[in-house]
Amino acid sequence: MNRKYFCFFVITAIMVNLTEIRPVLSDTSKDKESIRVIEMSITPAGEPKEALKYKLMPGFADQTPGNAAIFYLMAIERQPRDDQVIIMKLKDNINDWLKMPVDELPRQELKNILNSFTFAFHQLDRAVLREQCDWQVPLRTEGFNALMAPLNEFRHLGKILALQARLQIADGKYNEAIHTLRNGFTLARHVAEDPMLINDLVGIGIATFMHREVEQFIRASDSPNLYWALSALPRPFIDMRRAMECERDIILMEFPALRDLETKKLTPQQASTLANDMFNRLSELGVGDMPNGQLGPTAWVMLQYHNARAYLIEHGRSPDQVEALPAAQVVLLYQLKEFLRIRDQLFKWFNVPYSKARDGFKKAEDDLSQYVSKTREKMTRNYFLDFLPALGRAYYLTARLERNIDILRCIEAVRMYAADHNGQLPGSLDDITKVPVPPDPLTGKMFSYKIVDGKAVIESILTPDDDPKDSSRYELTVRK
Repeated sequence: MNRKYFCFFVITAIMVNLTEIRPVLSDTSKDKESIRVIEMSITPAGEPKEALKYKLMPGFADQTPGNAAIFYLMAIERQPRDDQVIIMKLKDNINDWLKMPVDELPRQELKNILNSFTFAFHQLDRAVLREQCDWQVPLRTEGFNALMAPLNEFRHLGKILALQARLQIADGKYNEAIHTLRNGFTLARHVAEDPMLINDLVGIGIATFMHREVEQFIRASDSPNLYWALSALPRPFIDMRRAMECERDIILMEFPALRDLETKKLTPQQASTLANDMFNRLSELGVGDMPNGQLGPTAWVMLQYHNARAYLIEHGRSPDQVEALPAAQVVLLYQLKEFLRIRDQLFKWFNVPYSKARDGFKKAEDDLSQYVSKTREKMTRNYFLDFLPALGRAYYLTARLERNIDILRCIEAVRMYAADHNGQLPGSLDDITKVPVPPDPLTGKMFSYKIVDGKAVIESILTPDDDPKDSSRYELTVRK
């Protein structure tokens, strides 16, 4: 996949995380503001005698030297590509199977299908145990032309693993299901090792598939407790900061001449060529609505020059210094400095927890919107700003994944309490003292917990900006 389609795929991936990856609503939720409601009949389950017996990521002793990327690519190649019957069945049915209650799955049909993935699963087993995953994408030298990993293939493979785990849970093969979940969670982390936002979003999607199957695992009869296995997952599970460093500087990698724009005096021809090259490149990439031909950059410079000159003087340059620069360099420097200022107001919030960053993101995005509205005419706009993805929403998706994991930790803490109290549900989360009960990463506050009609109801507290569809409510009863 070529980097030139970056903006399209970032938008697509964010939308996918909002639609297909979101689990289907239960019928009982139709009158509850579209919040996803999961009714669970749970078996009390205490802490394993070996607390860290179950692993959802490989341990240090399990790993071997090598690059996992090689084996993931081999796994992609070993999928059953020539069997059109299997390919069509998966295409037509896999999303329905992943939403279907486990006791309604067509087990024999699924076993036959999954058996055809034996060689691919073997390569996955090899991949997840490697100490590192390096996709070796040459972003620093090739920018938007860099060839990306086959993300759609990995996302499909994540679905296959989720389906395998679901079938193993249906058959009561809990150790095998944990092995499959381990492979899926590790695949999600490794996909996100490539320092691009799109990789992180696909990694979040794959991890969300696995989270859904952990739900099935917890609600299965006599399943072991995964509190410590979930607690041992890396935090944050998908760390976006490295990808954000890449996204922050991708323009400078794509247009290296911009790095010296402030310190180097260009000739009029060099400045004009840089402006033309930038416009042509942005047009090729499909970023914004770029004017075509020589008139576009020339008119853009003429319309921007007055404001650009005043800006540079206001920010420390003398009128003589500005007059000595070619007009195209003055405008490019003005637009670049404004882009960098606005960019950093957004990106800085990735360095604090989401619950603290939320308001800062909102203000920065509002300021960006107001800035764009003032320069909306095509020939006076700042085209650099078209490279900025939906950063606040992307960070939200990482926090939502953390919330999904932590609310399952709460449920496992409840199962642990019930095992120690003759099947009784705790009256409040404060009653649970054997293990820490995690707060909601989106708000920094404890999850809502109450007993209603003999059920324990756990859910996140919605903020005014939340979409109810992004939240879940778990209604727990103890299996008799």
